[in-house]
Amino acid sequence: MLGTIFLSICLFIVVVLFLHHLFFGSLKFSHEGNRIYFFSKFKRIIHQLAGISFVLLVPSGIIVLFRHQIGKGLLTSVADIIHSYSTILFIIAILPMFFMWVKKMLPSLHDFSWFAKFGGYLSKEKQIIYADKFNAGQKIWFWVSSIGGLFMIVTGGLIFFRHSDLSWLIGTSMSPREFGHFLGFLHIIGAIVITGFLIIHLYMSLVAIKGSIYSIISGFKSEEEVKYMHNKYYQDFKKNKTS
Repeated sequence: MLGTIFLSICLFIVVVLFLHHLFFGSLKFSHEGNRIYFFSKFKRIIHQLAGISFVLLVPSGIIVLFRHQIGKGLLTSVADIIHSYSTILFIIAILPMFFMWVKKMLPSLHDFSWFAKFGGYLSKEKQIIYADKFNAGQKIWFWVSSIGGLFMIVTGGLIFFRHSDLSWLIGTSMSPREFGHFLGFLHIIGAIVITGFLIIHLYMSLVAIKGSIYSIISGFKSEEEVKYMHNKYYQDFKKNKTS
């Protein structure tokens, strides 16, 4: 039941994003001329590790979720192993990523201007978006992936001990089997939320803004993209450069 809901929600999000691309297309910015250094090498590596862990966790988690339909075999065994080890990679990446960006991800008044224009994504024309280094959409994803990631780590870790009597953790008289099912339910709910936002995040990075993904590879964004999509940061950058 939950597996069907999970896939239905993911499919719905994909369809909505496909329709967005169909009607509005991708925003394209010139990558010629000046570029602005956006991410240090350390931050790029940490972000890339987090990205790799997500890419491994989601499909392997889906296979594990449908293990009863797929059947116990090599595929589900490999998925189990990948899911376990990519969780370790996720923990290694998410902790430094949280602390290096948490201050910049706090809500600000200028986030309202981003929401007022829907980040400029509902227009075929380029719009000046008054956003800082991280816009409101990126901030939402940060908190979903951080808090949601912690939730997934805790629930997933407890699932490993589902055969022990851990019901005291929530003050109930559940049997280990019942508590295991309860943890599995929570884990899938968390997976639905995180995967939904991950699909949106990937769409924004890979499709909605043409070439945006390269900033987390090279560390640079084109000056035009920063000027339009992160205008507050751009103004501060120009002011500090001339002062």
